Amino acid sequence: MIHDPEWKPELHCEATPPRERPVRVLCVDDHPRVLEETADALERESDHISTITAPSVTAALDVLEDVPLDCIVSDYRMPGRNGLEFLDRVRADYGAMPFVLFTGRGSEEVASEAISRGVTDYVTKGPRSDLYARLANCVENAVDAYRTELRLAGFLEASPDCLAVVDDDGVIRQTNALLDSLFGYERGELVGEPIRRLFPAEYHEEVASVHDANGDCVGSRPVPDDLDLHGQRQEGTEFPVDLSRSPRGIAGTDEVVVSIRDATQRRRRERQIVDLDRLNQTLRETTQAIATAATTADLELADALFENTQDALFVIEVDEAGDAYRVERVNPVYERVTGFSNEDLRGRTLRDAFGTEDGDTILRKYRRCVSRREPMVYEERLSIPTTGTYWETRIAPVIVDGRVVRLVGATRDVTEDKEREHQYDAIFNQTYQFTGLLDPDGRILRANETALEFGGLDRSDVVGDLLWKTEWFSDDDGTADRVRELVRRAGEGEFVRTHIDVCGPENVARTDFSIKPVSDETDAVVFLVTEARDVTELTKRERELERQNERLDEFASVVSHDLRNPLTVAFGSLDLARTTGDRADFDRVRAALDRMQVLIEDLLTLAREGQRVEQSRVVALDEQVRAAWETVPSDDATLEVVLDEYCVTADVGRLQQLLENLLSNAVRHGGADVMVRVGPLADERGFFVADDGPGIPKKKRDAVFDHGFSTCAEGTGLGLAIVRGIVEAHGWTIDVCESDLGGARFEITLDPPVPVCGPLDGR
Repeated sequence: MIHDPEWKPELHCEATPPRERPVRVLCVDDHPRVLEETADALERESDHISTITAPSVTAALDVLEDVPLDCIVSDYRMPGRNGLEFLDRVRADYGAMPFVLFTGRGSEEVASEAISRGVTDYVTKGPRSDLYARLANCVENAVDAYRTELRLAGFLEASPDCLAVVDDDGVIRQTNALLDSLFGYERGELVGEPIRRLFPAEYHEEVASVHDANGDCVGSRPVPDDLDLHGQRQEGTEFPVDLSRSPRGIAGTDEVVVSIRDATQRRRRERQIVDLDRLNQTLRETTQAIATAATTADLELADALFENTQDALFVIEVDEAGDAYRVERVNPVYERVTGFSNEDLRGRTLRDAFGTEDGDTILRKYRRCVSRREPMVYEERLSIPTTGTYWETRIAPVIVDGRVVRLVGATRDVTEDKEREHQYDAIFNQTYQFTGLLDPDGRILRANETALEFGGLDRSDVVGDLLWKTEWFSDDDGTADRVRELVRRAGEGEFVRTHIDVCGPENVARTDFSIKPVSDETDAVVFLVTEARDVTELTKRERELERQNERLDEFASVVSHDLRNPLTVAFGSLDLARTTGDRADFDRVRAALDRMQVLIEDLLTLAREGQRVEQSRVVALDEQVRAAWETVPSDDATLEVVLDEYCVTADVGRLQQLLENLLSNAVRHGGADVMVRVGPLADERGFFVADDGPGIPKKKRDAVFDHGFSTCAEGTGLGLAIVRGIVEAHGWTIDVCESDLGGARFEITLDPPVPVCGPLDGR
């Protein structure tokens, strides 16, 4: 059947109450009777199903674009594109949407081809009493499975963990983006691969138990506690991981959700805690054994303890009276981590053993320990075994008859830890952004140098305080309350971001402010990371761009409207002049062109004067006023200048344009004999231009600076708009009011003011 371009999809709905989520099915068949029968039968067999019909693949594709659907039931052999070609298009555009091939034509070969192309199910038409019940059951099962898969996909992507769905054979069926990224794979690359691909070969046996949907591994401990499980990235590197799985199969299937977490940081912290505990215990036991050894058996016990511990130990012989310190012995672990043997060190002074610089550094610590007669813990940076190695050392005195006779020490290489600290400092402190670390309640744990310097604060001023109660945030305008609310939301796990004003002793910065929650392995929020980027200048530039865009809109309006009027007059008058030859018609053309020239000159000035002032200098205002007056047609008008030596800092050319426009505005609207006065404001923070003309009514004063506003037929309505643009470009302000003479008075307030002239450029 040829597709009818006027055809519209027909929706079939029974009068039975729909369930909460009905199943919407698109039926596609080129035989109208079969199509109608299939749609009616599906709705009759299930109260949940509603159908839409389409007589061809082309019509069906139109429906798919406009109507949300849950399943497609399609014939195989149809004019134009067949059912398999339709299936290919659906898979390409709509993914795994359920697609049931329902056909009376075909063969095992067609069924096999459909399965290979991703058909959901294949039902053969025939004279069976349960045909449509079977078809309806097939549709509902397919939709239920599809919806479950969609919900699962949403859960996978929303989870903060790396997740995979694994079937009973250990094959990965789905992954989320976090897992793919952690292991270095492209999206979808792991689907169909065994989960053991993510682990080194020696862990495959342990991992195998994880994907047994009927197994007894439940919750977050599917592998033995003592198994140091590692994952393997695509490029081959290995890293420690924690592995857990859902306690049972998904929705009664043989699939489970497996969670994998990078355990590098957790295990490093655990090792550090274990190492420190062991180091302290070893040092105590060794010191006590040496100090109390009274028999050969006691000495042998102390020696065995010293030689077989896992920590790097050393003993220093002390001659307290002679202030002499010599290496007595070191254990095998010390030899391994430092590169020095007992033979290298025994009996040597610290300078002899470690060099003058390192020896003196170590000696100062030993003397302090002997003086205090108590254990010490310290870090030092030595050239042992290589330059720049950091050591954490613990030493304790052995006291016999009131004298310190030995020092027993334990040491460990903490260079990697220090390097991580330096990296953290580089990220945290060496940045132009304000950065802080809070507990979940908003108390400050750390603040970086940039934030402290901006606020004029010491670290002790803020650490331990609630963020919103610090001097960075003002109580006056509600900012502190806003910050408190943002902290509350972040403490509940939400990433928050907004614009906030941050206060310093000298200025206030507009910032792009955010709080990011950091969670532990149980998804509990343990820290909040705050960042604030100063966007004050960016905000100013955005506002300037907004003003420029407004000027461009006004510019376009003037061009499209004000220029069109005289242009229309010119064309009309020119046509008349060609017919009549009347000089008056030519005069109207000339007047229209003159009007256009004035408009164009003002528009160009307006476009130029909207830009920011980049160069300015101190100029005497009275000279600028008199120079501007000479350019204004003012035969009977008079000018009074009472500025004395009043000066301004301005762009000279643009200031001249401002004065010319204000003076010509006074002459144009004040009459031929108008009197214009220019003088300083009472507080000398600016100047005024006033006249004795008719003035400006109050209701029109707010509009006089708008583009196109004019009370004079000859005016362009741009002169005062140009004045406003020049004023704003300098960072000044302008207001209009009634003058003492009864006319208009324009007051320009300067920032900063320059009330008295010093040495002037060009004078």
